[in-house]
Amino acid sequence: MRWLLVFVLLTSCEQRYRYACQNPDNWELKQCQKPLCEVNQDCPEHIFAGTKLEVQPVKEVKSDCPK
Repeated sequence: MRWLLVFVLLTSCEQRYRYACQNPDNWELKQCQKPLCEVNQDCPEHIFAGTKLEVQPVKEVKSDCPK
């Protein structure tokens, strides 16, 4: 029974966004473009205001496993 629960939890994972314009794939949609997004302040610059968006470099992980 536990394995079934673990399986369901792992397979049902997907990335969800609270607002449509949080998803970078939707930034080109009409609803995420000004002036339409200004009404509800759903524009990406409103949603991410005050947060610092930057890409972090990937750190190399040393492994003891043989290649």
